[in-house]
Parts: sequence; structure tokens; C-alpha cells
Amino acid sequence: MNQKKNHFLIIQQNIQHSHSHYLRFTDLASETGLRLDLIRHFFKLGLIDPAVSSPEILFDSCALYRIGKIMRLHNDLGIGWSGLGLVMDLLDKIDELEERNRVLQKRLQQLKQETDKDLF
Repeated sequence: MNQKKNHFLIIQQNIQHSHSHYLRFTDLASETGLRLDLIRHFFKLGLIDPAVSSPEILFDSCALYRIGKIMRLHNDLGIGWSGLGLVMDLLDKIDELEERNRVLQKRLQQLKQETDKDLF
């Protein structure tokens, strides 16, 4: 288990170094240490989305983070490849709702401050 955790720490470090360029399938495989056919399988299942699809399929560094999350869900929770699509969609939706909630909370706080100023 420790080896798996260390492996994904390396993926996290690679994300920081990959912000300036796009990654090919082979780059994703080498940076994650996963087989190329598994990376392609993730793509076919819709688990990772390309940043650019023409003339060549290329990914941004977010794909590394997503692959790390996919592998943690698979290895730690035993979620099968086909079920990961639904789980990832739900996690994405949760992230989106949390961000929306943060924005609304911030706006509510601003409105409260404006109302307090108007009252005094």
C-alpha cells in the first residue's frame, strides 16, 4: 500500500512540472507508471478528456490528477473500471456544487455587509 501512495505522490509532483505543455498518451503512461493500454482504456471509457483533440489527442496536466484519483478509487475502494465513470461524474458534480456554494456564500456575505452599512 505504501508503494501505491508513494507512486501517486510522484504523480502529484509531475503535475506541477507539466503545467506548461500538453501530454500525449505515452507521456501520461510514463508519468503515471501505468501501461499505455490502460491509459487508452481510460480515454475510451471517458474517464479522461483531452484538452486538444485535433490534429492529435493531447491532455493537460489535469489528466494526471484525474488518473491519480481514478487509481485511488480503483485500488483503495475496489471500484471497477466501468463503475468509475459514474463515480467520477458524481465527484465532479460535488466539486462543482461546492464551488458554486463558495461563490454564493461569498456573495451572501457581501450583501450582509452592504445591508449592515445601510442600516447604520
